[in-house]
Amino acid sequence: MHVVPEKIKLVNLLLAAFYYITFLFGIVANSLFLWVLGFKMKNTINTIWFFHLILANFIFVILMPFIGIYYLMFPDWIFGQLMCKLINFLISLCMFAAVFLLTIISIDRYLLVVHPLWSRCHRTTKCASIISAVTWVLALVFSAPYLAFRETHRDEQNKTICYNNYAFSNDWEDLNTQNLRKKVQWLMFVFRLLLGFLLPFVTISFCYLTIAFKMKMKNLTKSKKPFKVIITAIISFFLCWTPYHVFYGYSIYPDNYPELLNIFKAVSSYSACINSCFTPILYLFIGQNFKQVFRRSIMTFFESAFNENTDDMDQVHEYR
Repeated sequence: MHVVPEKIKLVNLLLAAFYYITFLFGIVANSLFLWVLGFKMKNTINTIWFFHLILANFIFVILMPFIGIYYLMFPDWIFGQLMCKLINFLISLCMFAAVFLLTIISIDRYLLVVHPLWSRCHRTTKCASIISAVTWVLALVFSAPYLAFRETHRDEQNKTICYNNYAFSNDWEDLNTQNLRKKVQWLMFVFRLLLGFLLPFVTISFCYLTIAFKMKMKNLTKSKKPFKVIITAIISFFLCWTPYHVFYGYSIYPDNYPELLNIFKAVSSYSACINSCFTPILYLFIGQNFKQVFRRSIMTFFESAFNENTDDMDQVHEYR
């Protein structure tokens, strides 16, 4: 029987409000980004990377109203089994796509600075488009288990629950079924933690720290802007995704300190929203004078942020 305490109701209400506020901001911001990157700027490798990254954020933003209603109605799921599967599948798809694309961007920056001659020969827009397409395919494959495990179930209060049934069984009393469910859930957690966080985090950190070391040793730039971007990239990645995986792992044992689980749920939800709506804008504002941003036109601002022929990149090309 699902009895929702008043504290949880309050947390869910705050989460729902945050989702709707973020949705209004995110739908405008990400739509503007996609429009400029897709239709108003020259098709370059950088614009391809960021177009697909922001597309993943845009898809997640579209799902926010459904998630907000879920928190308001918790634990009752009112959208049916198909949407139960689809929404959770799309959330996982956006997570993997965004993480993989951030990793690819860091590898691309690493190759451009550390192996400039190789990049000059192999770094093309066609290659970037193919890699982006493969990234989405991998994200689809890694998210597919949600289409199988996610389902709905009516509880004793005649409320519909949307949950992961890792044992494909409605027998919740059998010990063997419970053990199987825990084992599969642990495997899913380890799988997502390794491929969706640890390996990308190590790769991103290695690439950006190597870039910083290379640029400092060779004195490729006198500006501090690249180092601010590097530090921000690593910190924002860690802060945005760590709460999500902590919550996912802790939810395997929901009966242990349930209030702590609610805290993790709230923090992971906030960080997911921030990652989808505010992180892309954060990248644009890093190193920029705030007053200058408002003096520029939108097109000039976007071009200065995504154009590969920036002053710092020119210095890298001169080093070649």
